[in-house]
Amino acid sequence: MAGMGDLAEQLAAKFNTTVPDDADAEAAPKDGDSAGEAYTSEDSGDSARHSAAAAVEASDPQLARLLRIVELSPEADADAVDRDTALDGTSPIPFLALVELTARAEQEFGVRLSGEQVRRLGTVGKLLEHLEAAQADSADQSA
Repeated sequence: MAGMGDLAEQLAAKFNTTVPDDADAEAAPKDGDSAGEAYTSEDSGDSARHSAAAAVEASDPQLARLLRIVELSPEADADAVDRDTALDGTSPIPFLALVELTARAEQEFGVRLSGEQVRRLGTVGKLLEHLEAAQADSADQSA
C-alpha cells in the first residue's frame, strides 16, 4: 500500500502545490487514534464535544441522539441545530455533513435512508419523526 507521502505527492501534483516536509507526520494517526473508528451511541467524548447533545438530552433524547451524530462532522454547527433546522445542505448542516449525517443516522437508528428522502423530509424534526416511525414499524414486524 502506498504511504501518505505518495498520496501527498499525488494531491500536490493534482492541485499544483508542493508537499509540506512534515506531510507524513501530520497524516499519521496519533497514539490512541484509530482510522475508520465507527461511531456508536455509546461513544463518550468529553463534555465539550457533546455540548449541544447534552443541552437537550433531558428534554429531547431523540434530538440529542441525532446531535451526537452531527457533532462528529467538523463542517456542521451542532449548537445551531434544532428540530426546525432545514435539511437543505446549507448552514448549519452543509451538504457534506448532511451526507455523513444520513449515513450515520442509518447506522445509529437501523433505518434505511436516501439523500432524496432526507431532503424531502425537510427539517431535523421531520427526519426524527420518520426515524421513530420506521423504528416502530420495524419493531412491530419483528414482534
